[in-house]
Amino acid sequence: MSYNRVMLTIFALLASLTNTTFPGYAQKTGAGNTGSAIHALEREIRNILEDTGTPAAGVAIYQKGNPLYAKGFGLANVEKGVVATEETMFRIGSVSKLFVGLAVLKLQEEGKLQLRDKLSVLAPEIEYKNPWEQTHPIRIEHLLSHTTGWDDIHLAEYLHNDPTPATLKEGLDFHPHSRVSRWVPGTRMAYSNSGPAVAAYVVQKVTGQPFEDYVAENFFKPMGMETITYFPSEGYKRLGATLYERGRPVDYWHVITRPTGSINASPKDMGKLISFFLNRGKAGSTQLLSPSSIKRMETPTNTLGAKAGLELGYGLANYTREYKGHVFHGHGGSLNGGKALFSYLPEQEVGFFVSINTSQTETLNRLTEAIQKYLLKDVPPPAVASLPTRVQLKKPISGFYYIINPREEMWTFIYPLFSQKIWTVGNSFLIDRTGLFGNDEDERYVSVDDKLLMNPESGLIEVAVVDDPIQGRGLEVAAEDGEPGNLSFASISPFRFYLLWAIMLLWLVLILWSVLSFPVWSIRYAFGKLKGGRNIWMRFWSFMSILFLIAVIAITTTGFPEDSFGRPTILSVTLTACTIAYALTGALALYHVFFAFFEGKVRKGVLWPAAMFSVLNFLVILFFMWHGVIGIRTWA
Repeated sequence: MSYNRVMLTIFALLASLTNTTFPGYAQKTGAGNTGSAIHALEREIRNILEDTGTPAAGVAIYQKGNPLYAKGFGLANVEKGVVATEETMFRIGSVSKLFVGLAVLKLQEEGKLQLRDKLSVLAPEIEYKNPWEQTHPIRIEHLLSHTTGWDDIHLAEYLHNDPTPATLKEGLDFHPHSRVSRWVPGTRMAYSNSGPAVAAYVVQKVTGQPFEDYVAENFFKPMGMETITYFPSEGYKRLGATLYERGRPVDYWHVITRPTGSINASPKDMGKLISFFLNRGKAGSTQLLSPSSIKRMETPTNTLGAKAGLELGYGLANYTREYKGHVFHGHGGSLNGGKALFSYLPEQEVGFFVSINTSQTETLNRLTEAIQKYLLKDVPPPAVASLPTRVQLKKPISGFYYIINPREEMWTFIYPLFSQKIWTVGNSFLIDRTGLFGNDEDERYVSVDDKLLMNPESGLIEVAVVDDPIQGRGLEVAAEDGEPGNLSFASISPFRFYLLWAIMLLWLVLILWSVLSFPVWSIRYAFGKLKGGRNIWMRFWSFMSILFLIAVIAITTTGFPEDSFGRPTILSVTLTACTIAYALTGALALYHVFFAFFEGKVRKGVLWPAAMFSVLNFLVILFFMWHGVIGIRTWA
């Protein structure tokens, strides 16, 4: 048992024996936070932390009309035995983006900018490429809704960790290559950390203040958020929870574009932000932002599906999550050694914040589930309207579909292999996420008009038939498991789908054949039982190609630290070299197979499988070359 787990177990045991509440929980909890229910929730939180080996969690729960519940659980620092309290500051990652949206909306209310303003007009010095700029320019609302079409920030940007605070402009100038629109802005959503960062720069330029100062003056202070900060302040050094990755402390991460993910905040402060949203832009008696601006922030409007009527998706730095028919709003956050979720339900006037000091998704998901059950324990699910008679769609949608809005363009080559299948059963449409076979988790939808499909369990419109300006007719589907935004799909013919899988499976079978035959022919050759020449070279280069491919897979999937790839290191350069070596050895194998056919010195029983493998392998190499995998430089 690790030292961390031992300390956590001892701590949880002492807490349960003494039945005490840790410092930081206001005893005036109000009617909504009293009795056995809140104590049961606290026990469950402690059990989850112990079960997952998570050092600490910070929790804030707000139910309108009741005092704020804010509390820390576990150890903020395992080595020193520091107990987490409601004052403990956690890193909240992308939850920080909420303040970018709030800042832009405040400036719009003041008439200093508009969501529909063009980026090229407000900040022409920001480098980006948009092939559709003349007809579909990038606007401020696209930056906040992740509908620019840009890649997410590249690894070099993500792993930049200079402790000397860079200006926001310096951060944006560091690696602008990710800011290239891959589709018409305002049609599909793909999460991109650079969009809100550029929006924050616009705020900074319009106000003449550093973005962090503007937010502190206009939101942190009026809300009474006392210790929240974008920087590793003295308060954070004193109150900050140590972050852990695989049980080891990790250093403070200096995010290159601070507005998108740098905030450090306590449960106590984040509880005030919940109150602000549930009171529709009001902090105490001061209306900081109008209810209409809050509503606009919460409402997905910029994708083709949102315009068609989807009820779930990404608004302005604020996205929806469906839970048992309820639509929560807010944002999640993640960085090395920390995860957080800020979520609220306006209809029931409840909300919560939870943060942990590890990167364990399972822990955050279990804590979220426990808190949501507590908040909605006496709330019936929203009434689902009686299912409509299925409306006939203008065109059938049954078939195969693949994702066309990945966060990064370089991974698009993999998506056709993992297409989703849609077919009709009775009055319903079923979506099979595997694309190959139906299963017990097939998702059921019912069409309510000729473009919209409803989830009969939630009663929400979760699928829209759209006309993409590039791909043509396709679908936009609400994302699963609380992921931000929606998924856009284009159709793929069944013939192409099954052909891709047939080629892939045949290629894998031939790889297996090549690997298993290697010891046989190499031993025979060593003992003089097998002639040399092309007979050996075609086998040798095929086998070497496979070895380099295995090396590429091993390097990218073994779990090496990400910072090993964000700059030229032995590991990152080796990865580049292995992809090139894979291509070269594959080409050499095909070269020897080609001439072996004309020379006629190799048995057909050996030559034909070798030829099939070499040809298929070279097609895969060309495919990888087209998508930038061969010669990839992860630090570039």
